[in-house]
Amino acid sequence: PHLLPEVEAAYDQQQLKSGAKGALSYAAQAQDYEEAGEHEKAIEAYLKVAPPLTEDRNLMEKCWLKAGELAGKFLSESAAAEVGRRAGEALLGIGAGTAAAELYVQLGMAQEAVDSFVAQKDFVKAKRVAVQLEPELADYVDAKYKEHLKTAGNIDELADVDVISGIQLYIENGEWDKALETAAAQSNQPLLDKYVALYATQMIADEKFPEAVAAFEKYGAPPNPQNMNIYKRLVDEMLARRGTHKAEVYKEWASLRNVLLKIKQGLETEEGADPRYLEVFSRLLEVASLSAARTALGTAKETAGMSAK
Repeated sequence: PHLLPEVEAAYDQQQLKSGAKGALSYAAQAQDYEEAGEHEKAIEAYLKVAPPLTEDRNLMEKCWLKAGELAGKFLSESAAAEVGRRAGEALLGIGAGTAAAELYVQLGMAQEAVDSFVAQKDFVKAKRVAVQLEPELADYVDAKYKEHLKTAGNIDELADVDVISGIQLYIENGEWDKALETAAAQSNQPLLDKYVALYATQMIADEKFPEAVAAFEKYGAPPNPQNMNIYKRLVDEMLARRGTHKAEVYKEWASLRNVLLKIKQGLETEEGADPRYLEVFSRLLEVASLSAARTALGTAKETAGMSAK
């Protein structure tokens, strides 16, 4: 018996020299061991069907899966997991990711199975396995899926599964219209108000004041204390702009007037609203209303003058 390791080593060396024939010899030997009930030896023989003995992917996949199957049936949990890792890594090495994942599932190796399916971009199976074998991994799969969508630039799909991440990615890409439309579709006014305020802040930084006003007019202008400086800044900038009393900017003044009216109405109905804000924005509303009226009058005069010509 003490000579057995040397004999086996010599046999392995001979099979290595035999190439493909050696691989088939190991496969045949594994079947003999299996039939004789020597399962550990059968597993080792199946695992030896590998490069450089053979490049036959189908043969290798078949033998390695068989090794995993025997390990799951006849070895202890820890020993079976070790065989699973060896066979799984070998399968992954030849690009048989799905087969590796299925082997891991068979052996109850949840993390490895999930990682393999995720690597194959098969998130549906990854999630199913997580739920069945180890529910705590479900969030992990979701995170990997979102990461994949973000990397792939599938923002619309990302927004379907994770609204906040989708909106953030739209913003990162400068797609503010889609970001605000997505926020508006959630029927969550505080969420929408947050992103409208962020958009307005960006527009102010870019000196695109009419765009900021238009967003508040379209999506709402809540009387939130944190928004008051934004509103006041927009009024100040509109007043400071050159040519703000020309007829062509009537639409901008009318839009600002509408926003300020919404703010004033909100302050009037908001319980606990600071009365100082109501006073300030009532005055600003008057200014905007007068400016809108003035530009409207200028438009009427220009139109009359053109008609006379």
